[in-house]
Amino acid sequence: MSLLCLSDTAVEGATIWENIKGVFQVNSPHSPTLRILIAHDLESATLEVQGKYRLFDPHDEEHIGTRFIGKKQRIEALGDGLKWGEAFPGIHQLTFVPAQPKTRIALDGVEYPGTLTIYDVGGTISVVNEVLIEELLKIVLPQSYPQAQIDELCAAIAIAARTNAYYDHDHPRNKFWDVTASALQYQGVAHPSAIWNKALEETKYMVMSSTSAYEKVVTPFPVDWHPDGQAEEMAKKGLHAAQILAQAFPGKSIQIADGPRAE
Repeated sequence: MSLLCLSDTAVEGATIWENIKGVFQVNSPHSPTLRILIAHDLESATLEVQGKYRLFDPHDEEHIGTRFIGKKQRIEALGDGLKWGEAFPGIHQLTFVPAQPKTRIALDGVEYPGTLTIYDVGGTISVVNEVLIEELLKIVLPQSYPQAQIDELCAAIAIAARTNAYYDHDHPRNKFWDVTASALQYQGVAHPSAIWNKALEETKYMVMSSTSAYEKVVTPFPVDWHPDGQAEEMAKKGLHAAQILAQAFPGKSIQIADGPRAE
């Protein structure tokens, strides 16, 4: 577990990531996923898969099969199971997993990364999209902050947004999903943004924590932060993301989220 305190000092000309690597031994953590409820209480929906994919029943993690040719059909809940062109008797939930990087999954014309799970809930369907947090942030941040263009301000926003995403992951709203699409302003796959990709790469796996590294636990907390003019001015003056966040979140630390997290 690595740490950078949120203070008003920083190494001249270095990014936060470089500061951390220069002082601490940084492991290579893996991004967790977030389960996002993207649709609820639908009579049916059009589900399209392009490319090779695998089908699982998440109830018992049974591998139903691997399909090499995609298709586009209405998916709906029947009395004895789901139907997507073909019927799946006795199966009331289906997870669609891309089997190749080029595989695409879309619901009602909107493409989503990661996996899609369809649930039969009392005769209607609900849909959950599970996606890596790092990939999710590449989508939602350009949509949520289209005017942000200063590198260090974008880096500060990235850390704050990642902190909130880790909190959502650790505190799911439901047994089957962590957060709703509306809460994230999430609308599926979007065009990539060079400035946001850079900000996310330079702050990769960094979150704010209510506890320090000395306590040997990372404690992300809920963050609903919309930078004000002061944060933008700090970025324009060349202050680092850690300094910007220290102003907004005094007493917090920045940690690499590879250690145990508080329950």
